[in-house]
Amino acid sequence: RRKLIITADLVRAVLIFLVIFLRESLYPLYIIITLIAICDRLYQSAMGGSIPNIVGKEKLVTANAYLALGRTIALVSGPILGGILISFQNYGLAFTVDAATYLFSATMFYLISVRFQKQSHEKRKITIFGGIKEGYTFIWANLSLLTIILIRCLDAFGSSALNMGTPIFANNLSQFTPGICYGLIFASFGIGEMIGSLILARTNFVRSRPPELIAGFSILLMGLFFGVSFSIPNIYFTMVFISLSGLFEGVTAVTYNVFLQRNPDSIRGRIVGTSETSVWSAMAVG
Repeated sequence: RRKLIITADLVRAVLIFLVIFLRESLYPLYIIITLIAICDRLYQSAMGGSIPNIVGKEKLVTANAYLALGRTIALVSGPILGGILISFQNYGLAFTVDAATYLFSATMFYLISVRFQKQSHEKRKITIFGGIKEGYTFIWANLSLLTIILIRCLDAFGSSALNMGTPIFANNLSQFTPGICYGLIFASFGIGEMIGSLILARTNFVRSRPPELIAGFSILLMGLFFGVSFSIPNIYFTMVFISLSGLFEGVTAVTYNVFLQRNPDSIRGRIVGTSETSVWSAMAVG
């Protein structure tokens, strides 16, 4: 798993750096973006399967909460910093900084001393299709796991509306320019996610409950506030309710990951990978 994570980081660093030289050509960018997406899923699957080995099962919720918190901070601040770099028309610098972040990540993972999986499973060889079959077979035999993955897929299917609908909604708001409204909506959602992750990291009341129960309630409330957010064409109204939706999305994401990670080490990476494949396929269809 460590090798997969580091390899995914190094390959993404090279691909991002290539964009500097190929950004005037459209079709090579499609290939690069597709390869980056493959590495992203590979990274997330190996990383998700490794967390219990790195931190131990007793700190699983806290670790996932802080990971989600850090990821959300990056998702909120990254576009802002990227926008500043792009405003100087220095695309080469922007992509170089992006590539450097992957090199930094690969270095940090290399320096982590703990094992990323049990030694008894490290030498097991399996084909790609064999791994996919093994993951789906295990999930299909576990009704609760199958149910929560299907629910998460439905969530992803519906949430894809955010990506398609937000620019149209922002374009129809009168308070600010469409670009500012678009940024405020996603920033509010991200801030809500940060708060939700922080609540899980710091509150024993939530952490002591079964993860599937917390995920169930939080995904319902996320969907409710998500729908309300766009019911009135007012940016301030939308910001308030989209942040509440983001809060419960943060809780859902953390508890969902915990639910996947509490499975046996020998199959955990394949479960996370199978979940990633299913959820992102639903997102693409949506």
